[in-house]
Amino acid sequence: MPDSTDLAAGALTSQRAIPYQHIVRSRGTRMTILGPADLAARTERALALVRAAYRHQPLESPPLLVGDVNYWITGEDPGHVPVDYFEPGAYASQETFQETKITAHLATYDDIYVPYLFPWYGTVVVPSALGCPIVFQPGEEPAVEGPAISQPAQVARLVPPDPERDGLMPRVLACIDHFRAHSDLPVSFTDNQGPLNIALNLVGLERLVIW
Repeated sequence: MPDSTDLAAGALTSQRAIPYQHIVRSRGTRMTILGPADLAARTERALALVRAAYRHQPLESPPLLVGDVNYWITGEDPGHVPVDYFEPGAYASQETFQETKITAHLATYDDIYVPYLFPWYGTVVVPSALGCPIVFQPGEEPAVEGPAISQPAQVARLVPPDPERDGLMPRVLACIDHFRAHSDLPVSFTDNQGPLNIALNLVGLERLVIW
């Protein structure tokens, strides 16, 4: 990766130094929001500005990121969220919902946001694969319905999940495949949380504190 000092000087001093073109076009069954060259320029420009800021290099203004492209649905107007957002096979709904937000963002803000798609199934993908029952409530994120472990001895019987079979993992993989087949945008990994959050879901708050 090139050092920020190797890039055009304007990229380090202005949010608008490297222009990019906002492109939305259909290409067969794929959606191209930013062409590859535009996406590469936007990404490099964003990285250059962030590196410059961390190195205390002179900037006309600090790097700006407007965080309005959320992939979760909590707090959204229910009328704007597809009813099948988390359903198996309804990956086009996630894609359309997210691309609509990305398109609006790119048309409105000149910031350092780099667009990408996110296979979003809440924060319970790993707990679901380890045995936690999951509940899907209308207008809410997937949630753990209850702990999977009630006795400490059960911890030793946990086995690594099979991503192609267990819990929500197969749905995540299928969603990633759909995104890659139908969009030119980069695709993120899902939200896998961390050990403490996973343990909390597996055993429940009271047991986690007492054990």
